[in-house]
Amino acid sequence: MPLNHAPFEEKTLVRSLKKGNEMAFRSIYDHFFPSLYRYALKFLKSRELAEEVVHDVFLKVWIHRERLNDELPISPYLFKACKNHLINTIEKAAKDPVLLKEVTSSGLCSKEHGPEDLLIGAEFEKTVKDAIKSLPPVRQRVFNLCRVEGKSYEEVADMLGISKGTVNSHIIKANRRLEKVIKLGVGVLILSIYFVQNYL
Repeated sequence: MPLNHAPFEEKTLVRSLKKGNEMAFRSIYDHFFPSLYRYALKFLKSRELAEEVVHDVFLKVWIHRERLNDELPISPYLFKACKNHLINTIEKAAKDPVLLKEVTSSGLCSKEHGPEDLLIGAEFEKTVKDAIKSLPPVRQRVFNLCRVEGKSYEEVADMLGISKGTVNSHIIKANRRLEKVIKLGVGVLILSIYFVQNYL
């Protein structure tokens, strides 16, 4: 009987996966993808990002398949890898407004998110918005034009009648300020990731 139609026998599948069996990999992928996806979606709030994280996790599983321990359940390994990827994504988002907006977007249907999940995203998004609003007016304007609207330093300099060096200075100072403020929100999300993962 083909592996993808057989009952899910984890130890047998992991052993086959370690030998490079693609059908075993597909069986493991199909079995664990839904739960890993739901886990990632609780924190990223973006279907696309959640799928990307889980796909990356399984890609690493395939690349490093020979390191798998077929005497242990694979589920804790998968969730730990997913947790680490989530933390890296959120930490990266703290320095990337476009990614941050995608990570904290909470406009998803209630079937995928409960009230507590939306609250996490809403609170984090508020932290980010408040941090941007706390910048001096000109710095805030420069930051939004460069980092949110994606305009070049030269374009912003021409628009505001300032030098490119001044634009660069505003961006550096804005980044420093935002990283300090957003760090707390990132920390809360990361703690939430650890908590949820430990109680799955």
